[in-house]
Amino acid sequence: MKKKKQRQSLLAGRLLIVILLVVMALYGFLIGPIRYAVTNDFLFGGLISMLVVFAILGAFFMLTLWLTGSRVLPVNSRDPREAAAARRVLFLFALGGDVAMAVVREGVVEPGPNGESREHAGGIGVIDVDSTSAVTLHTAIGFSRVEGTGLVFTHETEQLMHLIDLRIQFRTQEFDFLTRDGIPIKVRLSLRFQIDRTEFNRNLHAHDPKAPYPRPLKWSRHRVERALSVLQVADSEGNLTRWNERVMGTGQGMLRAIIADYTLDGLLAPQDPTKNPRAEIRSLLTQRLTPVMAGRGIKIITVAVGVIFPADFDPEKTFDQQNPALDKITEQRIKAWKAEYESRMFRISGEAQAEAERQREKARAQAKLESLLRLAQAVEQDLPPSGDQDQVTQHFWSVVKKMTDDPQTHALLDDELLRYMMLQFGRPLDFPMLPGQTDTNEPPPTT
Repeated sequence: MKKKKQRQSLLAGRLLIVILLVVMALYGFLIGPIRYAVTNDFLFGGLISMLVVFAILGAFFMLTLWLTGSRVLPVNSRDPREAAAARRVLFLFALGGDVAMAVVREGVVEPGPNGESREHAGGIGVIDVDSTSAVTLHTAIGFSRVEGTGLVFTHETEQLMHLIDLRIQFRTQEFDFLTRDGIPIKVRLSLRFQIDRTEFNRNLHAHDPKAPYPRPLKWSRHRVERALSVLQVADSEGNLTRWNERVMGTGQGMLRAIIADYTLDGLLAPQDPTKNPRAEIRSLLTQRLTPVMAGRGIKIITVAVGVIFPADFDPEKTFDQQNPALDKITEQRIKAWKAEYESRMFRISGEAQAEAERQREKARAQAKLESLLRLAQAVEQDLPPSGDQDQVTQHFWSVVKKMTDDPQTHALLDDELLRYMMLQFGRPLDFPMLPGQTDTNEPPPTT
């Protein structure tokens, strides 16, 4: 429907021009300004008058094109070369010649009004390039020039070839690799990059006042030429790979070589959760990829390596809440990791229990030693002045009785040991007989 309306509009415009020319021809032939000034012959005078009318009409037409040539397109009117190129394109277009026209936005050539592709427009014409793109022009013998923001007027032998998006590019893709132990895995690689030495102008007003339109980006033509050099053929039709596709391809090859040095356990590090193999791989890939791409005019900004999964891993099946299903490699590795962690748990638990028992025995022995020391110190401090043995013994047992009555001291003493000591000295102090004990001077039975 849209194409049909455009065709109807074009036919109506052409019909209007034809009608205008016919009217001017009749006017010049019948009522022209010099109809009878040269001759009274009706036919000859009419032809001369019609020629004069068309000459005046052509002169005004050419003058109108010349005056409006530098105003129809957004050129710098102070630059005589741009103004002349704009007039040349407008003259060629007005006279019905073939004019190459293309509009480049964000590194992509927009299609024509009828949906036709203009990616390789060539010949005399103009290319409108936005502020974030650059284009290259080629001739039959090779590279011609690189142009950026603004109107690019092409010559007869030039053709639009490569498109460059000067903004920061982001590419991500998932690849299949093999580990050193032959297990297939899949890894997602993400890259952020840009044409080297490309910077954003922070102050757009700090520019040459003669330039009507400031450029938001500063870029290097030499770096663009490097990025476009030695591009490989991508398909059988002879199309070349784009400059931004080379980065991902180079990164894929380097990542494949790095992962080939790791086993699956080395990539996942199940036995040591403190390790981060992906960080090591990302750092190594950045060190290798950055200088290589810098030599090709491309600056690497960020490198990211995604989570590593077996090749048969399916997140939809794995995380299905109704019926989760693991792939064979993941299931096998989980069983192996589970056995390893369980054995480690049992070993640590046994060591902890042995250490706890050792600490308890140590505390018990320390408490016994402290109680004996306190008992000896109390006896030494309260000894009577005379050395009578009965008085010393009686005083000793009175001190023991006083200490054992203290709840805190009693909690630190062993009941069986205390009874044995009392029986040995022949002074039992209100301690009940042990079960099965018959002789007061016999020690308690050992177990």
